[in-house]
Amino acid sequence: MKPTHPTNFGSVDAAMATIESAVGDGPYICGDKFTAADVPVGSYLDFSMQVGMFENSPTIDRYIARLKARPAVLSS
Repeated sequence: MKPTHPTNFGSVDAAMATIESAVGDGPYICGDKFTAADVPVGSYLDFSMQVGMFENSPTIDRYIARLKARPAVLSS
């Protein structure tokens, strides 16, 4: 199921393309450093992919994998 309805921020496709662009260049949403922005964005994307809200994206899959490989996540 791929949502295509418009949101207050444009389309879901446009939002996903923006996120993919942000995490495609650097390991994290703001570039080379993990920031507080990665916590809600990563959590939302991970949950959304797990329940099928969005189609899988190799770029986002790699981003989520990087977040899950962080030492704090592995030790929890």
